Amino acid sequence: MNREKKRGPVRRLKKLLTDALIVLGVSAGLVLILEGGLRLFYPQNLSGKSIVGESFSNPDEMLGIRYTPGAKWRFDHPEYHVVYSINEDGFRDAKPHPMPKPPGVTRVLLLGDSFTFGQGVDYDQTWPVLVEKKMSAKDGTHRVDLVKAGMQGMDTRSEYLLMKELVPKYDCDVVVIAFLINDLYTNSLDGLEGGSGETTSTESDTSIASGGPKKGLLTTMKNVFIRNDKRTTFHLLTLARRWAISSASAYCRLYLMAPNRRQWLTVPLPAVPKARLKVTQTLFSRMVEYCRSRGKRLIVVSIPQQFQVLYFDASKDDPHIDVSIYDKIFGAFAESAGFVWIPTLDYFVRPEIDRDDLFYRLDGHLTAQGHALVA
Repeated sequence: MNREKKRGPVRRLKKLLTDALIVLGVSAGLVLILEGGLRLFYPQNLSGKSIVGESFSNPDEMLGIRYTPGAKWRFDHPEYHVVYSINEDGFRDAKPHPMPKPPGVTRVLLLGDSFTFGQGVDYDQTWPVLVEKKMSAKDGTHRVDLVKAGMQGMDTRSEYLLMKELVPKYDCDVVVIAFLINDLYTNSLDGLEGGSGETTSTESDTSIASGGPKKGLLTTMKNVFIRNDKRTTFHLLTLARRWAISSASAYCRLYLMAPNRRQWLTVPLPAVPKARLKVTQTLFSRMVEYCRSRGKRLIVVSIPQQFQVLYFDASKDDPHIDVSIYDKIFGAFAESAGFVWIPTLDYFVRPEIDRDDLFYRLDGHLTAQGHALVA
């Protein structure tokens, strides 16, 4: 009788463990089925497939990456499906730029990152192409020639290096730089003539700050653009993230919770953003000096990130956040340094604009509507 009493708790414990294992097994099975279903029928991660060319981009010692000349790849993302075609010079630019430059033509070199490259939209929907069409409509003789040299992952430092390479190559008259605040995250003077050699290691939302070519970016680009790598995060997690940031308020809250992000828009600026601001001002000064010494004009177009647009109204009531702080600082600096600063944030936050349609919520890049607004 006593033995039976002792066995009772053991049996209950065994049954409890068995039931727990069954629940865990069924749950794991359901997760695997859901994950498999998403991968097959509703994939949530970015994937690339070659149409022409074995690679979309290749490592580059100076810039980190360069696109493969003549490459044509299709990229699928839960928010868009797009084909990128690269010309023989290694840029997403379908228009030829004959050399020597035809008489009477004003040639404009446009440099920027993925927002200028046009990630997530068709070529004809990108703001550089829309600007090109507007200029052609105003002057049917095509007296303005726009060299579209936007590349994913660029910052002000790499744009400065590429500018010095392309201005003489294309005999450009005007240089236009597209600036976003994430350029500050990785800007440094390392490897440049007269550079301080100092870097401040700060984790950004997309890459690790470093001098020289950005190794964090290069690793990412290898995985995404150089080959179609299937080793990705769980699609269920990506879908859960999409649900979590589906509202603007939730997106902004989660954005500010991410490590190191808040400091870049905090007033007054903390030490790290202040140091990167000084570095970026130095880079712009060098751009001005280079352009001025060759009789070129420098223009910088400031494009806001999604958070700046969605949080604009709330930031007016938050004394610690100013989403327009860099437009104020660089606008004044540009006036004294001798270049033109064009802010666009005000266009994005006009009352009649539906801000939810301007950016891909998960990807963060401009939609076709966003590109049209910049243009």
